[in-house]
Amino acid sequence: MKRVSSRPSLFTSDQLFKDMILEKLSLLSSKVLELEKQNQQLNSKINLLSHIESGEIQFHQIFCSGSTLTKTKSIDFTNPFKSIPIVNCWIKKLDIDKDRNTRVDVSAVNITKNGFEIVGKSWWDSQTFEIVIGWEAREGDIADDSLYTLDVEFSEDSGLDTSSDVHSS
Repeated sequence: MKRVSSRPSLFTSDQLFKDMILEKLSLLSSKVLELEKQNQQLNSKINLLSHIESGEIQFHQIFCSGSTLTKTKSIDFTNPFKSIPIVNCWIKKLDIDKDRNTRVDVSAVNITKNGFEIVGKSWWDSQTFEIVIGWEAREGDIADDSLYTLDVEFSEDSGLDTSSDVHSS
């Protein structure tokens, strides 16, 4: 006579447990691949921002008498950029005649991978004794919003606390 056990088979519950573990490992593997892809995207964005050069130049005595006076200075980069960089320039110092109108314009023109030109311009009756212009050049496309953003999603079962609000200023 054969005995029949009323207990569930350990093999069946062990197999279910193994299947559940394999399913979780598969989900984890796909998440790891997704995170590695995001990491590669971040590294490429960091590389775009890794080449930055900056400096300043001076122009002296830009005197106008009813016309426009333009002075130009060529800037050569220490190392060429991989693509045409974004160049910003600004006025750091301005020494002017207090009894005259102030009309000054600064800009970066003829931008290449190897350098650019800074243009200082004044017009009409302005008298500028000295102007110091700062500049910065960097890799990247300012129109590429993805350069500055990263989308990260957390699910409720990730084990991370996502309840607090995050605000950027």
